[in-house]
Amino acid sequence: MKYKNLILLNCHNAKDCLIDLIENIFKFNEDVCIVINNGIPDDNLDDIKNEHIHVIPRNNSYDYSSHFFSRIPLHIDCWDYVISNNIESEYVTIPSTNQLFIKSGFYDFMKNYQASYFGRVFHPHYVNELYYKFPEDLVNNYFKKYFDDLGSSSFLYHSNHDSMFFTFAIFSNMMKYFEDYRGQFVLYSSEEFLYPAYLIKNVPNEQLAEFSKYNYFELVNYNPYDPNDIWNENTLQFITPERVDECISKGLFIVKRVNRDYNDPGRQYIRSLT
Repeated sequence: MKYKNLILLNCHNAKDCLIDLIENIFKFNEDVCIVINNGIPDDNLDDIKNEHIHVIPRNNSYDYSSHFFSRIPLHIDCWDYVISNNIESEYVTIPSTNQLFIKSGFYDFMKNYQASYFGRVFHPHYVNELYYKFPEDLVNNYFKKYFDDLGSSSFLYHSNHDSMFFTFAIFSNMMKYFEDYRGQFVLYSSEEFLYPAYLIKNVPNEQLAEFSKYNYFELVNYNPYDPNDIWNENTLQFITPERVDECISKGLFIVKRVNRDYNDPGRQYIRSLT
């Protein structure tokens, strides 16, 4: 069976909200398969598995207590499972577990493109800092190898992975390309730089969809380029019912950041949508 869309999820907490997301995906999408890399301690998620929902255990050597770690090894693990189980699809989407769909029709939108990215542009000095000035525990030799191979001119955007999509072939080739990250724990979100750079290098610009065309992304109140501005829970902004209505009126399909509280008003409102 070949699905229209394959969803890869990296799950770390809030099982009730994970189930809410799964129900949301099937509510607003047809012909989808979900593969979950399970990082919830002491829960195998057997109760949610079926022929269209697959769960793989998190490699115990990974320590993801930090918010800022590379998702590339997790995506590679998911992809190994996809290939070994002969799962096929037209597209692959990699949402965060604090995102939800707000309307149907996403597949018809994706068909116009080969991939997508969040067009958050670097500060002019940032590309060189990324390569030369970060501590070794943040940007390691794997990153430097890929930086050199892709070329600094490809590093235009700092794109969160949250609901980036790709054709099946592009994502498969990308996982093969980033093979050096297999099984590695890297204490920085390297996919936020490497994934968009890979796309810029390998996909025509007219075939790339920017997030603002389909995906509302509520940013946190901090500047990731300012070392004195530290991310913490108090910087988060969450989707409200009013913002959901605004996004629907603009023709968007996905919203982030939805509070990981099952009873949050924004989450409850999205559950009520038809």
